[in-house]
Amino acid sequence: METGRNETPFLGFRFVSKFLFCAISGTLTACFALAGALTGAIAGALAAKATKSGFLRGVSLGAIAGAILSVEVLEASRAYWCMEQTGARGASSMVGIANNAGYDEFHDVHSLAASRGLSGDSLDKLPHHMILKDMKAEDTFCAICLQDIEVGEIARSLPRCDHTFHLICVDKWLVKNDSCPICRQNV
Repeated sequence: METGRNETPFLGFRFVSKFLFCAISGTLTACFALAGALTGAIAGALAAKATKSGFLRGVSLGAIAGAILSVEVLEASRAYWCMEQTGARGASSMVGIANNAGYDEFHDVHSLAASRGLSGDSLDKLPHHMILKDMKAEDTFCAICLQDIEVGEIARSLPRCDHTFHLICVDKWLVKNDSCPICRQNV
């Protein structure tokens, strides 16, 4: 009987502390959402006035986008803080959270697990080159990062399909996939 009395206050304390944590968390989320909605509404109103697309439409879209963005920032900050508290965080900061947020396996159209990608030795065997002034076409861009491939940058052209990308961008892709990011032809 005595053990039952000692456990009851402990369970009550856990319940109260969990309830307080949830209440504070909910209040903080609501404050972030409200602040984001207000900021988004102001930005939406200004954008609507500048583009003449409708004041109410601009305010409502801005408020929704602002609230969602604020809550996402709060959640990412919470995740980062929890990782820091547990010591699970490595040397990188928020970039590490974004990089680890992806899927471990990529699936093809038929839901079969796709290949893991190329090895470092295979990547080294693929041709790469520096973009020279006479090689640069007006519409040469990397389809992975959507940036132009400028003169002086190192690019990699895939041998079978001749699609060209920034070396860094396509190597990150090819470590996880063994096909071209554009046409999906095997490398």
